[in-house]
Amino acid sequence: MAKHAMQCCFLLMAYAILAMARPSAKMTLEEPTMPVEIQIPGGLVANNDYSTLDETSPEFCDTCHRLSSAHNWSQYSDVQQLHTTALKHCHEDQLGLSMSFLECEAFISQHLEKLQQGHCGKTCNTRMRRGYSRCQDNGGHDACTSSQYCDKYGSCWVCKDCATYDDAFDGTCPLKCAVGADSGYSVTMTAPLNTTAFAASYWLYATWTYVTNAPTQLDFYLLPKGSTVAQSTIATSVSTNKGTLTWKIPAYIAAGRYWIAAVAHGTGTVVGAAPTPVAEGGDVGFQILNSACTSHSQCSTNEYCDDDGECWACTDCLVERDSFDDSCPAKCGGSFALAQGTTYPRADEFSVVGVVKDVIEPSCPQFSTLVTMPAQANLVFAASNAVDKPNRGTKRLHTNLKILADIVTEELGSSAQLKVLVGYKAPPLDPATSTLHHVGRRARLTVLNAVVPSGVSALGRLASLAIDAGFDYVAFDESDSIVVSVIQDGCMADLDLVFLLDTSGSIDIAAFGGSPGTFKNKMLAFVSEMTDYFDIGSSKTKVAVVTFSTTAKVQIGLNDYTTKATLLSAIANVTYDGLGTRTSLGLKKVREAVFTTAAGMRPASAGVPRAVIVITDG
Repeated sequence: MAKHAMQCCFLLMAYAILAMARPSAKMTLEEPTMPVEIQIPGGLVANNDYSTLDETSPEFCDTCHRLSSAHNWSQYSDVQQLHTTALKHCHEDQLGLSMSFLECEAFISQHLEKLQQGHCGKTCNTRMRRGYSRCQDNGGHDACTSSQYCDKYGSCWVCKDCATYDDAFDGTCPLKCAVGADSGYSVTMTAPLNTTAFAASYWLYATWTYVTNAPTQLDFYLLPKGSTVAQSTIATSVSTNKGTLTWKIPAYIAAGRYWIAAVAHGTGTVVGAAPTPVAEGGDVGFQILNSACTSHSQCSTNEYCDDDGECWACTDCLVERDSFDDSCPAKCGGSFALAQGTTYPRADEFSVVGVVKDVIEPSCPQFSTLVTMPAQANLVFAASNAVDKPNRGTKRLHTNLKILADIVTEELGSSAQLKVLVGYKAPPLDPATSTLHHVGRRARLTVLNAVVPSGVSALGRLASLAIDAGFDYVAFDESDSIVVSVIQDGCMADLDLVFLLDTSGSIDIAAFGGSPGTFKNKMLAFVSEMTDYFDIGSSKTKVAVVTFSTTAKVQIGLNDYTTKATLLSAIANVTYDGLGTRTSLGLKKVREAVFTTAAGMRPASAGVPRAVIVITDG
């Protein structure tokens, strides 16, 4: 109870210091009244010297338990703050203890730090003593695991408690529990190691454990190997028990070897180091590499410098076409030319553009939806016959072929021609052998009269240009031709589709964090682009638009428009509110005012799926 007396002083001092620091603040501090003697119920001791109670006595345990359960003492990292708070609780009887002020003060003064550390639970709580093992009679500390010691109560406990409670059965913490047994530090850093290498502009990770008596918060710094001068702050005020952190290495950090110092927060005292030092912190280091390349020559013989300033394998240069200067260096082939056997993207064709669900017969009405592509100076076609019609294909295929033909002329010479060898093909007798040719979404191409540098494949260059033209899939699969394919022109499946749009102030209004024009130029543009992908009609796909802010409203219903042109025009005129954000009201409006048969939703028996696309900034 003596600790409460100290807390009285600390409390008065704290108020006095606060008053001096803030002279303009007027505070009234009620003087504590002298404690009065009260009747003490059974279990608590009255008029005793609480500072000298036997810590294994029922009186100590009972009082300690009551105090422990009355308040979370472990939340305080500053001892003076801890004392001041406890004293205030004693004075105001906030702990609900049936003891006098002086008794409360005396007990906490003596035992407060043990309360903070959970000492009562360890020494008194029989429910926590189930680990009682009489370890002192069975080998002492050796009877416990590598991270435990044998205490004076005969139990194996975690090493970090040994020095805290000073209760080893033999009075000495074993070496396995010694502070910094291997390094002299209270924090043992397990990563990075001296064999680890990180690249500048990439993420570094560090991990650690703490043995005992470690500070509650840590600051981390990056230092050159062998130096005690920090070059960069990694993180501050990190909770010691977190055990891990990540840090993106700034691009300006020069290549070299570095070490990380874990420092007790707010001090210069090193309590941990990584990599683990041999003799002292910083005598070994991990490696930081400079990956911020500005030329291909800074990369290895089989790497190029990409547009992010990173060195990557030459094979990626040919496929990704992302070099910093828009050209693969000579060591990677000298130009953007795909190698034979390469596909873009690196995936199966059907997984990229979709499988063939139903072929198109020349006698079927759907055949008329395929575009007949006229020949032009830079775009020619192989001869057509009853089975092969190279000049027929979907609208998307046709558009991309025209774009590619123009690029070929620009990049491979004015006399260069794109030739379509195979386009649409009549379906085979066996549907299992159908390809995208049989739905007009695939073409086999070659190039004529191309002018390319010596050693560069004209077809490899054509394949690269096909990617630039927007084809969804490109494969340099044959020695004399390449294959290109596209996704289907539109979604053929019927759908009841609702766009639920956030029209709150944070979308368009700068004062609320928005960006002017976002609603019209991004959100409505997206809705229009998505809608254009579908076949719109009363018996096809139907689209509704609902907006929400402080309220929600249906701006376009499922039955309002039955043609794509009128629907797109209506979407362009959807209005913006700029008020609050009530997403729940928007979802409720969709459920109650759109997804009903009365509002145009088709019944479940029709087998038409329903979908809602919500666009919001949260």
